[in-house]
Amino acid sequence: MKRRTQLTLGVAFVLAFVAVGSIQLFAVGTATSANEEVNTAATLDPVKGTDLLRIRLSPLAAQRLGLKTDFVRGTKLVRKGAPMNSVPYGSLLYDDQGATWVYRAIQPLVFVRMRVDVDLIDGARVILSKGPAVGTRVATVGTAELYGSEFEITDE
Repeated sequence: MKRRTQLTLGVAFVLAFVAVGSIQLFAVGTATSANEEVNTAATLDPVKGTDLLRIRLSPLAAQRLGLKTDFVRGTKLVRKGAPMNSVPYGSLLYDDQGATWVYRAIQPLVFVRMRVDVDLIDGARVILSKGPAVGTRVATVGTAELYGSEFEITDE
């Protein structure tokens, strides 16, 4: 009986330790500045002279989204001859009017929506006739969530 009691207490201790560790794990890194609320995932600021908003993600929000970015690249097309800019297909976003957009990173974890014109979609790459310059970083995973944050769309 004594051995069973020790085993039960040991299991209870381990479970309590794991529970406290989980609480600590979720509490760390939730606020990125003194002015930011603990549960704020994204902050929105107007972009001067436009109707666009600048989206600043907290590090925790970016982690939860699985946010990934890639660069705009120059892609040479045989039929065009000259290199054209291209982005990964995952970065392309369509709005409710059918317009095409990407979210370009203007700073780490800060994104602004940018209108693009698609020339063609070639597998995993989207060839642009108008869009950001080569070397510009664009979001490739989490674009729908950025769009939802910008327009404050929730699932409620």
